[in-house]
Amino acid sequence: MTAVSGTTAWVTATPNAGGNGGGVWKTTNSGTSWTKQPTASFNSTASFANTIYFWDENNGVAMGDPTGTLFEIYTTTNGGTTWTKLTSASVAPAVANEYGYVHLKEVAGDNIWFGTSAGRIFKSANKGATWTVVSTPLTDFGGTLSSGKMALKDANNAWILSDTGTVYSTTNGGSTWNTLPTVLAQTSDIVYIPGTTSTLIAVGNGSGSVRSGNGGTSWTTIENSNSFVSVAALNTSTVLGGSFNLSSTIGGIYKLSGSLGVNNAAIEKNNSLTVYPNPTRGEINIKTDKKIKSSSVFDLSGKVLLQTSSEKINISSFTKGTYLLKVEFVDGTSKTEKVIKD
Repeated sequence: MTAVSGTTAWVTATPNAGGNGGGVWKTTNSGTSWTKQPTASFNSTASFANTIYFWDENNGVAMGDPTGTLFEIYTTTNGGTTWTKLTSASVAPAVANEYGYVHLKEVAGDNIWFGTSAGRIFKSANKGATWTVVSTPLTDFGGTLSSGKMALKDANNAWILSDTGTVYSTTNGGSTWNTLPTVLAQTSDIVYIPGTTSTLIAVGNGSGSVRSGNGGTSWTTIENSNSFVSVAALNTSTVLGGSFNLSSTIGGIYKLSGSLGVNNAAIEKNNSLTVYPNPTRGEINIKTDKKIKSSSVFDLSGKVLLQTSSEKINISSFTKGTYLLKVEFVDGTSKTEKVIKD
């Protein structure tokens, strides 16, 4: 399932053995009723729907297992009124017996990645319109002998947490992977915290949760008593952990107390940065003693809305709300500040 508001959501379904019942359904009334969208059929006997994601009310992608040599992938630019099935011109071919996994996807900005039974990652940088594939250190993202989860920051930076606790990182979109030094006891899931330079959280079943502020090189314990099966983050102050529901009051969903802070501590000390006025009606001034490489404004989902190298930014056309301003410096460091648009 994917949702863009409290009322509008989509869900995929896999057909039965006869090829019936598969497809995409949409609700615009918080689930009171659902309407099937017929052009993303998932109705062959080989169809198996895995994931669906919408960036907004119009742009979405749905992915299923291969029905031949290609994964069954549909895209839409009008909320699913019409879906277009991708062809070999847009999708790299699958290998023999390769398939995907339910919910195993990561999204950052316009980038979406999913892992397969062959230990490969299919990735798109344009909201699912075209796909390429890279190999990983895993032989299978969901097998009994090898499995893992992904965390995605942007088109280049990502992490894999294997079921043995080994963490791998890439800075070139998965072309190469580095093995990080710390082996974790928390192997259920890993997430990158949007708005930070390289903050990660990993969780485990019975092993609690840990945090890294340096891209997985070292980790510190958050707590060691809860049993988590998943973790998700909207920003530094909204991090959710999924657990087992033992009763009406015990277990279920946990929310991390407090805030992780927007930056790594070492970077915070080294970068002198002032952003004003804040709140602002439009103009933002950046004052710093370092040379700026680029300045980017993100929404709280991590989508880039504006990018420049200027020390003056104008967001007067933005709607009222909270945004993240990330300033990258020529020396390779960066700093991110929350900005409120009045």
